[in-house]
Amino acid sequence: MKKMSLLALAIMLGLSGVANAKHDDCKEKMHGGYIVSDADITTVKAAQGMQEDSMVTLQGQIEKQLKKDMYQFKDSSGTMMIKIGKKKWHGQTVSAKDTVQITGEIEKDDDKTVLDVESLIKK
Repeated sequence: MKKMSLLALAIMLGLSGVANAKHDDCKEKMHGGYIVSDADITTVKAAQGMQEDSMVTLQGQIEKQLKKDMYQFKDSSGTMMIKIGKKKWHGQTVSAKDTVQITGEIEKDDDKTVLDVESLIKK
């Protein structure tokens, strides 16, 4: 009887661990926050004229990778460099054909404007 109780307890604890792991995995994938409207989306051309540290949302395509975490982004008004850290992808894969919505902070360095991406959503 004691062996059966220990076995039952071990199974229950094991299943509990699996349930918790799945719950933690779901929490990692669920991110809430502000939903950007079309009125909040700006253009590359406008973003390049904004002050450093301005928050901006763009919609367009990531044309190509330039360096480890640097990419060329384009919309109908032009192109600019964007920086996307590994964690910001959240497992998404994107090609040059895909439209994405990116939100981030403007950085200025030696007359270059770069968007440091905080959020990336594949449309």
